Amino acid sequence: MLIFCFFAASGFLVGSVRWLQHDLPPPSALREFRTPLVTRVYDANGELITEFFVEKRVPVPLSSVSPDFVDAILAVEDRRFKQHWGIDLSGVIRATLRDLRARRRAEGGSTITQQLARNVFLTPEKTWPRKLKEALLALRIERLYSKDEILELYLNQICFGHGAYGVEAASQLFFGKHADELTLAESALLAGIPRRPARYSPFDHPDAALARRDVVLKAMVETGCLAADEAEAAAHEQLTVRAPERAPNEAPYFIEEIRRQIEGRYGPDFIYHEGVSIHTTLDLNLQRIANRVLEQGLVTLEAIYDLEEARDTETDSLRSGPPTYLQGALVCIDPRTGAVRAMVGGRDFQASQFNRATQARRQPGSAFKPFVYTAAIDNGFTPADMILDSPIVVETPEDIWRPANYDERFLGPTDIRTGLALSRNLMAVRLLRQVGTRTVISYARRMGIKSPLEDVLSLALGSCGVNLIEITSAYGVFANGGVRAEPFLISQIHDQDGTPIFGAQPWEEV
Repeated sequence: MLIFCFFAASGFLVGSVRWLQHDLPPPSALREFRTPLVTRVYDANGELITEFFVEKRVPVPLSSVSPDFVDAILAVEDRRFKQHWGIDLSGVIRATLRDLRARRRAEGGSTITQQLARNVFLTPEKTWPRKLKEALLALRIERLYSKDEILELYLNQICFGHGAYGVEAASQLFFGKHADELTLAESALLAGIPRRPARYSPFDHPDAALARRDVVLKAMVETGCLAADEAEAAAHEQLTVRAPERAPNEAPYFIEEIRRQIEGRYGPDFIYHEGVSIHTTLDLNLQRIANRVLEQGLVTLEAIYDLEEARDTETDSLRSGPPTYLQGALVCIDPRTGAVRAMVGGRDFQASQFNRATQARRQPGSAFKPFVYTAAIDNGFTPADMILDSPIVVETPEDIWRPANYDERFLGPTDIRTGLALSRNLMAVRLLRQVGTRTVISYARRMGIKSPLEDVLSLALGSCGVNLIEITSAYGVFANGGVRAEPFLISQIHDQDGTPIFGAQPWEEV
């Protein structure tokens, strides 16, 4: 009977292990495992604009980590890391006894190798099947990797809160220095955070973080890697944690447009996982000027017209709906290349992400007239040709259209040069009629207008909506000697090793 029970238990154990193993990833996948990296976006002068990340991580080799931090993390997380083979049986027994006494899972007892297996391959759920899978993976990992390799992977994987993953990112976040520059006291503070990142955050709970640091120093003394007097000196050291920084995004509409373009080209995960460097056409100095000038101009208009819904920067964040105050947009393009140097799509990106520079279509009004005159001059008219500036009545299927000049006056026969200079509406309509609406539309298209344009005489007065970036680009044709340069925002993209994976090829048309 005993023999039967022994074989039955053995069979059950072997079957359970095989069942748990069938869907486990091979430990060799650790070599191919790619953690999400930080993508950085730079302006045309190499100045950092912003970063995209899910987990802010800066992988470093073990040799670039302070030995004090290595001793600290081993003392507090896995004292027998160098001796065990993936599972610390004494730690498991100790944790089990504490769980039984507490009648709950009070202590994990996981080794660094088990934590690595869980963080990379498994979920954090606290169940016995997951715990057994974690142990099996740890045993496999220990057979395939050296202790230094496992420790390096672990130190680049652990979470320190506030979006920082890995010791290098945490060191830069909390102390503004590299991981190999950490002092003993700083190392002990950081090593205490991964157990409960939210509870031991030096930003949010400095007292708890310091108390946890002292626990780590005591553990280092107990393991023999630190003398008691050194621990006491470190415990009394005044730590200066760098204030959390949230660098302002000075070009949010430009950055959002870049994100859309990259997602369209490479997919949604590329910008948040690949850790690339995106070099853009933006000039941050011009962008700052654009931000200031647009806001000043709109504030002036609000004052001149005594608008009831003026913007109040102090209450912007309290609004529940879209802003109703006066809005505006600004685009600055180098007409020679098409490089977009500045873009403002609205007054507050947090209040409204709608990009009025690229998404809003507005009637350009008289700003469309140069396209009419361009088509005329290129089709035989001269600046000295005379066009009648007098009333026009146009019958349409729906109504009778009677356009007028702004000043409601008529100049009679007037040369084209003067008509353009004075922006005479009636002359523009007559010229459009003579040149032909389809001809004018064709020229507008060639110059960069992509929005739908109707075959109507009111086109001469800008009745068809266009967006700001396309009409700005189209006006660049005049400044560039009749050559159109397609607007672009991204000049180059490099992967994490610096290898170019994209380079803009400016497109021109005469």
